[in-house]
Amino acid sequence: TQKLKSLETLDFMYHTQNVILIGPPGVGKSHIATALGINACKEGFKVLFINAAELMDKLIKALDEGNIEREFKKLYKIDLLIIDELGYINMDKEKESLFFQLIRQRYEKKSLVITTNLPFKRWNEVFTSQVAATAILDRLLHHSHVISITGDSYRVKDKNKG
Repeated sequence: TQKLKSLETLDFMYHTQNVILIGPPGVGKSHIATALGINACKEGFKVLFINAAELMDKLIKALDEGNIEREFKKLYKIDLLIIDELGYINMDKEKESLFFQLIRQRYEKKSLVITTNLPFKRWNEVFTSQVAATAILDRLLHHSHVISITGDSYRVKDKNKG
């Protein structure tokens, strides 16, 4: 689509905007996020692609070891942080607080790409409350390109062909 073509230019990064890819499993969200990351690498940007559960485990470990500030500094040096599969985790208060700090730190300064299977009205299923989800979404969506992808899973389509 035209929206995806405009994202390929990485204009969103030059304007410190975010990209949120929403859709059911298997429709290509992670594939698109990867392509954006590769484009950013080719342009000399520092990129990190990480699964949401792995990111939260990494932040909790850093917190437990007393290294959370160092971890946030490392993440801040990343020009494009791609967080994959946000809808598949449930955060407790501690993880939610760390995630909020990460979003707040990057707000209007560094770009994010997030893939999720959940529409925004269901983000309270990831976070501890609608209030927490709203606070996070408020910052994420302020300067954001939201791309909703519909359709059947490519994996299921391919399986049905064989």
